[in-house]
Amino acid sequence: MTQRLSFILFICLAAWANSAFSGTAAVIIGNSNYGSGLPNVQYAERDADAIRVYLTDVLHVEPDNIIDLRNATKAQMETVLGTANNRKGKLWHYAGSGKDAEVFVYYSGHGVSGLSDHRQYLLPTDALPDFAELNGYPLSTLYNNLKSFKRATVVIDTCFSGSSAGGTLFPSSSGGVIVPIDETIDDSLTVLTASGANQLASWDHETRQGLFTEYFLRGVYGEADANKDGVVWADELKTFLDQNMTRAARRTYGREQHASLTGNFDRVFASYPSGQLPVRPQTNTAEEKQPEPQTIVASAPTPKQESKIETQAVEDSPVVIYTRRYGVSMRRADVFEKPDDTTEKLTLVRRDQSVLLTGRTEDGKWYETDTNGVIGFVKRANIALLQAGELPLWRTALSSGSVKDYRAYLQDFPDGYFAARAARYIENNTTAYEDNNVNIYRAPPRPPKRPPLPRRDRPFMPRW
Repeated sequence: MTQRLSFILFICLAAWANSAFSGTAAVIIGNSNYGSGLPNVQYAERDADAIRVYLTDVLHVEPDNIIDLRNATKAQMETVLGTANNRKGKLWHYAGSGKDAEVFVYYSGHGVSGLSDHRQYLLPTDALPDFAELNGYPLSTLYNNLKSFKRATVVIDTCFSGSSAGGTLFPSSSGGVIVPIDETIDDSLTVLTASGANQLASWDHETRQGLFTEYFLRGVYGEADANKDGVVWADELKTFLDQNMTRAARRTYGREQHASLTGNFDRVFASYPSGQLPVRPQTNTAEEKQPEPQTIVASAPTPKQESKIETQAVEDSPVVIYTRRYGVSMRRADVFEKPDDTTEKLTLVRRDQSVLLTGRTEDGKWYETDTNGVIGFVKRANIALLQAGELPLWRTALSSGSVKDYRAYLQDFPDGYFAARAARYIENNTTAYEDNNVNIYRAPPRPPKRPPLPRRDRPFMPRW
């Protein structure tokens, strides 16, 4: 009897969740390409693609109810989300009956805090971080406008510290972190963000998603369903992110990233029959064709323009085969925007600088690299691959200056990239070394120079 009641309760809950979301109006914003010298958000559009599939496949949102913006300007964001003086943007018209409506908003792109007011702003692609108070989209405006709906869910994959995984948004500054003011959340809102106020939102180069979005998707596709009841609640999802996304950020990048959940925790992010997990589509290859977004543009391009845009998109998206390992630059080398030495130079790597390799081109001539958060391409001929675990041991030896640590490196990597240097260091700091079948030959020292003979008196003096 108890099992039947539980089953009936689940069916009712699942039906309620699906019916609730089936009438939901949603906004997806993926801001990837920024101008004015700002770093791009490399995976923002892939994040938006994946969220669109989640909305239709898991939450059963009608595709016609989804407003999909890519590389949105401030005017486009205000047209859809409304302004501080007029909340009736396109989302308001899509949602229908105001207080009985439910909306879902997802944003992936740059976020920034105002330099003077320290308020949080979503950064349109035509905005400047230094003037966020004038040309950014205020998060407070978004939250205030969403209060007019019965329920609103906001998921944001960005940070507001002034830094990003692609580099700082204030390149001419000292690089200090701006701690933003937390915005007030109404009880009708559920807001889930990628990181804390002074933390960085990382990327997942393996899946080519934002790290937060990747683990958000893992959670709503079943991994966050801790009690296996077929429903993923907001607090379950937050616990899953704390246990997995935070751990991945620490292990991969050595930094803290904690998702933030505020507002109403009584919100369902996924529901499905118990034991029947939804299947997450694979979106890890560059060749896959994603669902065509309903992007809002100022005017429709002509057929000639469409052909040019399509050709440019193919040229701008080189096929990269994923890899993840460390290398070291054998010489000073430039890092280019694309695998072509005629494209823009993004940065450079110095001789012996370690480099995180995130991919390689199909022809094997270029590596995709992550150089201090700058994603670009460097010629393969300039990079020597390091063995697994080699770089940490070498860094330990360099930082300590201990012969013991150099010996430990040489013991594990006798043919490593830095082996010759380790051997020279040991030779210069010890007289001999022999341990665990690792021998370093030290030539016998040269005999000391003979001291000059003492000066002897002349045996006679000449006569004059």
